Amino acid sequence: NLHGTRSVQKFIEVCGGDAPTLSQIDIVINQLAPHVTKMSMDTNGNHVVQRCLQYVPRDRVGFVYHTVVRDVLVITRHRHGC
Repeated sequence: NLHGTRSVQKFIEVCGGDAPTLSQIDIVINQLAPHVTKMSMDTNGNHVVQRCLQYVPRDRVGFVYHTVVRDVLVITRHRHGC
């Protein structure tokens, strides 16, 4: 939902900002990783994926890229896929 995704986006921004809190980022990654494909096709969830790309440190954001590459056809064929 809209409010839940905004909360998660803000958490990612705070944890992954200028001085990332890696233990908290790792917890977020472990929870979000199985849902990247579904979130990428959701009108609200795709903003969470975008925040991950913006704020999660480069050495930890690979989970998004690997999932999108694996499911590129599913995501791009969906109406809301980003």
